Amino acid sequence: QQGREHQPSEGSMFSPARLRHERCQRLLPRELLAVLAGCSYDAIASYELGRRTPSSGTIARLAHALKVDVADLCDDVRHVDWDELDARLHAYYGNDQP
Repeated sequence: QQGREHQPSEGSMFSPARLRHERCQRLLPRELLAVLAGCSYDAIASYELGRRTPSSGTIARLAHALKVDVADLCDDVRHVDWDELDARLHAYYGNDQP
């Protein structure tokens, strides 16, 4: 089951935290992941820090290099508890929510 390159379900989006988690679980340095996935070190760092979003092809190469499903590098935004998120934003910003 590992290494399949199926696309994440509709409503899913790339997760920088999941990429970093999967890489760290394998004790894989960014430099080596970059080589295995055909990216630069700076690209991997930018993806993990959420500064850039990889293309679907790059996500597939990252998943292949990490031996995980593409979906393992994505969050399903349909399962976000919007009421909880709204409450947290309200608690943080008060009445001045963005």
